Amino acid sequence: MIGDTVALEIAGGGETQVFTRNLRVRRQLRGWYTYFFGGFDKEPNAVFLDVPFFGIGTTYTITVTAGQGDAGIGQLLFGRLLRLGRTRWGSDVTILSGSRKERDIFLNLILVKRATALRANFDVIVQGNLLAATTRLMEELDAEPSVYIGDQDTARGLIIYGVFFDYTHRLDLPDKSEFTITVEGLK
Repeated sequence: MIGDTVALEIAGGGETQVFTRNLRVRRQLRGWYTYFFGGFDKEPNAVFLDVPFFGIGTTYTITVTAGQGDAGIGQLLFGRLLRLGRTRWGSDVTILSGSRKERDIFLNLILVKRATALRANFDVIVQGNLLAATTRLMEELDAEPSVYIGDQDTARGLIIYGVFFDYTHRLDLPDKSEFTITVEGLK
C-alpha cells in the first residue's frame, strides 16, 4: 500500500461507521549515522479487524490519501475473522529465496535474482476444549489461501497471506493446549 492514511467507511442499515489507520513511519536505526542521516520506511499494511456487516446492501468505501506523491492499494482482502488462540513469543518468520546462487569451476559467483516468499511458524496457545474444533477448522483451510495474523502489530511482520503447510498440536495441560502452524506466503 502506498499512502499516509487509509480510511474504511461502512454504510448500511441506516448506520455509517468510519475506521481510520495511519500508516506508521519507522526510522531505520542501525547506529548513530543512520539515526542522523538514515531513511524512513512506511508501514505497507493496514489491517481492519472486527469490521461490522450491516446486512445485504452494505457499502464499503476505502480511501487512501498521500500528502505527497502517489496513493494506491496493491491487494485488498475481505473475509470472516476466526480467532484460533493467542500467538506465543518465540514464533519465527523466515524468507524463502527462489534466487539462484552458484559458483562456476573458477569459483566465480553466479547470481540470478528471483522471487521470495515468507514462511512463519506460529506457536499458538488455545483453550483445551477448543482443540478439536481448531483441528477441524485447519482441515477445512487445507490448500485454501487465507490471511494468518500472528500479531495485529504490522511492524512485527506476523501477518501473512498464504497457505498452511503443517499443523501440529500438543496436549500440554487439561485446560490449555498448544499447536504450531507453518504458513508459507503467496505473492
